Amino acid sequence: MKPRGLRRLYAALLVAALALVSPVTAQSGGSFGGSVGESSSSSGSSFSDVESPGAASAASSGASSSNTASPDDSVPDWLVEVIFWLVIAGLAVFLLVSLWQLALSLFVPRQVVFVQLLLARSPKVQRRIGEIARSADADTAGRLPEMFRQAVRATLDASPDWVYGHAVVERGRSGAMTRRLAALAVLARAAFTVETTHNQQDGREDGPQLQADTSRRGHGVRADGAPQYLAVSLGAVTTRRLPVPPGPQTAEGLRAVLEALAERGNIEEVQVIWSPDTPGEFLTEDQAIGKYPDLGRL
Repeated sequence: MKPRGLRRLYAALLVAALALVSPVTAQSGGSFGGSVGESSSSSGSSFSDVESPGAASAASSGASSSNTASPDDSVPDWLVEVIFWLVIAGLAVFLLVSLWQLALSLFVPRQVVFVQLLLARSPKVQRRIGEIARSADADTAGRLPEMFRQAVRATLDASPDWVYGHAVVERGRSGAMTRRLAALAVLARAAFTVETTHNQQDGREDGPQLQADTSRRGHGVRADGAPQYLAVSLGAVTTRRLPVPPGPQTAEGLRAVLEALAERGNIEEVQVIWSPDTPGEFLTEDQAIGKYPDLGRL
């Protein structure tokens, strides 16, 4: 054996002898190593495989948390079913109401009433009806029927001044009665040349429309003592059957018609027309008879 090999053998025997005779003691140590070219992959693989106690604790905590039963926050099936049937019931009611209204408009007859009167010089009625027309917007819900009833009551209060009168009372389908009232209103408006007060339900937001008076004030007024007249036309379409007595051309018959219209009820269309509109201006008897030939003396 070579001297070099002998020296290594002696050293090994010495270390072994020392280990046998020396007491066992704890010693600290350290180590690092590995292939230099594969440090990244080796390190990544090592860190992904090694699980620290803290990570294990977190994972177990998460697992226990996920396994814990949470309260059920979904909508109960019975509540969904109740809502469903409520919606169905609401739609059914809406459909029934729509069908009922359609049936009323198609099959329930209407009554058109159009009363025209010539009052002997009635400035109070002339002023009152003008105030009613200018006091409110006809497009306001429920306002137009109330304006109509106020005009009817004002005319009834002046019944002692009625001299000439006429009434049209007809019954038929909704559309026909509405067209009939519109035609009668056009004929009444044809009796004057300018409409100084206009307040129709037409969706406008500016309410009553006033125009400058283009007529000559006092036109057609005769000398003092001659008859002078105010013409008032009151028309409505209603589903009510008004208690119209026979022969409504009498003052009593016209009063009964207007008293029925003055009561609250289902009124669908109204028209109030008066002439002259200029304060202090009235019609002579010849003018009144010429403009309203259908009116008979009461």
